[in-house]
Amino acid sequence: MTFDEEAATQSLKLDALKRFLKLRNWCLMYSNDTTLMYEGPLDDLNCPITLVLPAHTQFSDFQRVIAKAINLLAAVECCSTLELEKTIKNL
Repeated sequence: MTFDEEAATQSLKLDALKRFLKLRNWCLMYSNDTTLMYEGPLDDLNCPITLVLPAHTQFSDFQRVIAKAINLLAAVECCSTLELEKTIKNL
């Protein structure tokens, strides 16, 4: 078995993102083998913002889904995606 550096990095990013969500009081509402669904703060219509993440890194669209999540979270946090990524990395 060889070490897959990219998979390890992706897993680390997913774990850090999950820690960030927990620290920011996002609630894990649903999880299964493929999906994690979180609810966060209320939007302009007083509905909770929903964020869906892959449960693991093996999906072909993993990077795209994480990028979309980072964009959403940056908007919610009122910061740039670079600032948010740095914050998540430093957890």
